[in-house]
Amino acid sequence: MLPEMRKTNLNFKGKRIKEVWIMKVFRIEIKDEFEADIFANILAEEGIPHAVIGNESLVYNGLFKMTMGWGFIEIPEKYKDRTLNLYSSYKESLKE
Repeated sequence: MLPEMRKTNLNFKGKRIKEVWIMKVFRIEIKDEFEADIFANILAEEGIPHAVIGNESLVYNGLFKMTMGWGFIEIPEKYKDRTLNLYSSYKESLKE
């Protein structure tokens, strides 16, 4: 468990359904799965926790990817500045 996480209850009609963990995160939009793999590896090497989330849906046959882009990476707020610096450096390296 990360220190910035907190526990709360999920309730429905006044009854506790289950216990959930909440954490503030920010997202970086990713253009394709290759960029997601590369940047996720950079974050892993730096020890930054993250989750890669693609806008895929078999039911809607790619509709979300067309309208919302490929997906994003979620990172805890605690690592925001460091992650944005890494992402900026990564994007600059592609221009060279």
